Amino acid sequence: MALLFAPLPRVSRLPRWPLAAAGAAAALVVIGYDAIHHAPLDPPKVGIIALGLGLAAASPFVHRPRVANPVAWTAALVGAPLLVWGVQALSKATVAGMTPMELFIRYALLAPMAAALSVLGRHPAIAGQVITYDTPHGPFALEVGVACSGIQAMALFGGVVLVFVLAEKPGWRRGLFWSAIGLAGVYVINVVRLVVLALVGSRWGADALEWVHANAGWAFFVAWSAAFAWMTMGRRKAGASEGAAP
Repeated sequence: MALLFAPLPRVSRLPRWPLAAAGAAAALVVIGYDAIHHAPLDPPKVGIIALGLGLAAASPFVHRPRVANPVAWTAALVGAPLLVWGVQALSKATVAGMTPMELFIRYALLAPMAAALSVLGRHPAIAGQVITYDTPHGPFALEVGVACSGIQAMALFGGVVLVFVLAEKPGWRRGLFWSAIGLAGVYVINVVRLVVLALVGSRWGADALEWVHANAGWAFFVAWSAAFAWMTMGRRKAGASEGAAP
């Protein structure tokens, strides 16, 4: 999100038909799923439908920069978190009793979190999406669900990086390099955030943990976004200055 504080590159145009197809597919999948399963429309589903239809409606005009730029950033900032919600909500396939998102939390987030707590001498144990570890006041159990796992923030950052690459057109090698740096960084920052939350809960209790999670957890993602924007924008400006030198 801190990328929004930087002079963001502008997207001059987007591919029409892929955008129209993706938008229409997103809306139709949700509508079709609800019709088949007789499920109610809740706010995230309405958001996916509205975003999908909006992208499809805007697709004939995305050759114009004034349309392409807001469409691209809206798709990244709104669509990425909704995509995470949609994958979790529509996924019924399980592996070892867990959905794909739950598997990611268990093995990609809780496992490194447990490793860090082990180094700190907290003797963690994982059961499903709950990690239990030692504190000065006795064992503390922390459940990491999809909503508080940071996956949506990671997806949001990934969407911003994607649009950044589309706007900058840095070439596939440089684009892959910066995408890898950005996504690896936001993943590490998310694990660090979870470890910090665990330590806050250990030291000050569940109320403090909830407060930090609700009011300060986003600061980790903002800090990394600002650092990533500084690195990429700084290199771009340095390259431009060298190219302009006599």
